[in-house]
Amino acid sequence: HTSTHVHYTSDVKLLFAWAGKPPASITLHDVDAYVAHCRSLGHAPATVNRRLAALRTFYRFLSIDSDDAPPNPVLRRRHAIRTGRRLPRDASDADLDRLFAAITSPRDRAMFSIMLHCGLRVCEVHRLSVGDLCLSPLDGLPPSLRVHGKGNAWRTVYLSPEVLAAVRAWLAIRPAGDD
Repeated sequence: HTSTHVHYTSDVKLLFAWAGKPPASITLHDVDAYVAHCRSLGHAPATVNRRLAALRTFYRFLSIDSDDAPPNPVLRRRHAIRTGRRLPRDASDADLDRLFAAITSPRDRAMFSIMLHCGLRVCEVHRLSVGDLCLSPLDGLPPSLRVHGKGNAWRTVYLSPEVLAAVRAWLAIRPAGDD
């Protein structure tokens, strides 16, 4: 059972009570001011956007119900508040321990270690080949991988001792000719 209709009804009433005008008199500028008012009260973007959706729906209903309905003063591109993309959350150490405890294949352990510790995307790990490994660099740098990433760009990532151990464990049992 959803309460959307209750919230939408309340949202429409709130605008008209705030504006002190009937639906036919509400303008784009009134909606601009109402959005600013809601933001000044500290309403979350999701709340303001829900209120705007309720108003758009109300005016759409009026246009279906009547030939001389007022124009819809709510424009999505103008009034909607953009919400930022949420950043990914870190996995807890306990979750990572459970994940790695479940990975029994040395190949899979190497792939997951590279993704976790080197920050590679799945598609980047998929593109890796043995030729991308530099396990014994001559210039004193740590072991590394040459990664073909987004936008056809190449970058170098350095391997931690943990990742290096996982990669070497895989290479030790890797079938011949498997690139």
